[in-house]
Amino acid sequence: MAYGWFLEFVRLAVFVLVALVTESFYLPVDCLLLLTMLGLVELVSIISIVKMHSYAHLSISTIISRTRILWIPVIAFVFLSENLSVSSYLGIVVLFVGLGIAVAPSKIFMDKGVAFSYLSAFVSAIIAVLQKSLADIPIPVIMIFMSLPSAIILPFFMKDPRKQIFKVIEHKAWIKTLAVLANAMAMYFYIFALNFGEVSKVSAIYQGTFIFSVLAGIFLLGEREDMTKKILGSFITLFGVLLITLL
Repeated sequence: MAYGWFLEFVRLAVFVLVALVTESFYLPVDCLLLLTMLGLVELVSIISIVKMHSYAHLSISTIISRTRILWIPVIAFVFLSENLSVSSYLGIVVLFVGLGIAVAPSKIFMDKGVAFSYLSAFVSAIIAVLQKSLADIPIPVIMIFMSLPSAIILPFFMKDPRKQIFKVIEHKAWIKTLAVLANAMAMYFYIFALNFGEVSKVSAIYQGTFIFSVLAGIFLLGEREDMTKKILGSFITLFGVLLITLL
């Protein structure tokens, strides 16, 4: 929970600074409700992710969390009337299958964390659709409203917030800060991309980039376990991306 707070707090500080530098505090009044919803859903997302990792095996939570790729087209169709081509829907399914093959565990462990994994995936899909709905207002404003509720409220969910937060900060703080900064940059370009494409396509391709982490683990870190399965999943994933983007 403390790392979730750290992520939201640093990301909030980053985008407040960006907003001040770029003077991008334009805020349409009619977007306040959606911005508030985004922040509250993000809070639920952080809590569900923490619970997911507390109860579920990492291998299980990783694959289940990818089901957001499938949820987003459904939610986008209902709330944004987003209707893709048949090849794009097929590409999303193929991409999900590829990721599933690449990261699927050798054994399935059913535990109470599975429910939180599915909740996390569904909530993440809602966040993506809300971000698409708000994509025409300044990105720093979107990210400020997204992170603010969590930065304020998450400490109330911790038993000893000062101790937990200090523990996160004192242990390899610079690595964690770099990770959060990288996350902030990725979110900036992700929301920027939403201005030019359907949320279902953008989110699927964004999730598909995870496969490069799998390949980096094989070829750079020597993670040879289940290498054939990982490479096969990578090729299927890339084929799914091609279906989404080229057809």
